[in-house]
Amino acid sequence: SDAEGKLISILKVLSESSEPLGSITIARRLEDEGVFLSERAVRYHLRIADERGYTQPEGRDGRMITAEGRQEVKEALAPQHLGFVREKLELLAYQTTFDPEKGSGRLPINTSL
Repeated sequence: SDAEGKLISILKVLSESSEPLGSITIARRLEDEGVFLSERAVRYHLRIADERGYTQPEGRDGRMITAEGRQEVKEALAPQHLGFVREKLELLAYQTTFDPEKGSGRLPINTSL
């Protein structure tokens, strides 16, 4: 849902920081990524994240992401990563020029083994 997407975006911002972040900073960083949420909306989603155990308050400094929050981001972004891999494979397949009769041309090879 849209609300879950906003929550994941907030958690992603927190996961990229080594220090606590407040709603103002989170809203600005989201805006830099093209996600427009008011500070009030960020605070609303942070309360939900707190209730789910994804974040924890750090006094007046803001919030830190928890291990559960990091796992949630990882699981939520996994399909995006798979989509990127699929697109890359399709591009490589399209760029293939290998001609078996001539024994020459471009051919993608998986060297990660």
